Amino acid sequence: MVVIIASEKTSNNSMQKEAGAPAPASPKNTRRKQFVRTTVRRFTAMLFCLLLCMPSDSVLAIILPPISPVAEQNSVKYWTLADAIAAAPDGGSLRLLSSTSDACQVSKRLTVIRNGKNAPNLSAGVGYVMAVTDDAYQFFAEGFSAFARKSDDCYIIEVAYHLNPFEDGENGTVLAACYGSEGQMVGTAFKELVPQANGEVQLTIHLGKSAETIRVFLLDNHFSPMLSSADASIDLIENQEPESTEIMP
Repeated sequence: MVVIIASEKTSNNSMQKEAGAPAPASPKNTRRKQFVRTTVRRFTAMLFCLLLCMPSDSVLAIILPPISPVAEQNSVKYWTLADAIAAAPDGGSLRLLSSTSDACQVSKRLTVIRNGKNAPNLSAGVGYVMAVTDDAYQFFAEGFSAFARKSDDCYIIEVAYHLNPFEDGENGTVLAACYGSEGQMVGTAFKELVPQANGEVQLTIHLGKSAETIRVFLLDNHFSPMLSSADASIDLIENQEPESTEIMP
């Protein structure tokens, strides 16, 4: 059923006469009012024709533009999540202002602060990994960082990595190798690698002699390097933690 409500010109005119003649409107205001009336009449006529042509059991959905911004980045508000992501710099962050079902793929290092809101259709692009927490959606470039320190006769190697799960669901291996002054391998250690957005593993190599460098390899379940730059040379500092060496694909 369609109900059309129209104003009663006779009643309005009589009220204007009783209240006295109003001040004449400016030509600009008159043209604006005429434009608004014409637009409303055309839209109403189009909607009425559409309703007449639709089957009785059909549902008409009218999509309206968002009435509030979706995200904010550097105090600038955006009405679509895609625009906010595009404007954010690599390694930057943005804050959600409202929940959204927009499907967006992120191909940069980015932190989307949830602010109590949800964006369930976010995903990571090729070469990137997404981690979801209660506070944020975080996107990392696939890769790893590592550093080593010496403690007595041990070398302790800590590896942090960002990896997407393997298609077959199996795990890989983290392999660390110590090399002597002449480049020969003098000790190794390995542990299981569980691909995840934020993975960490610690390896210990017991060595009775000093090592010049340590290389770290991330291997898949076939013992093949998973990244194009799959080894990291780490300069050792006795009993200290040197700066980490970050490896990106």
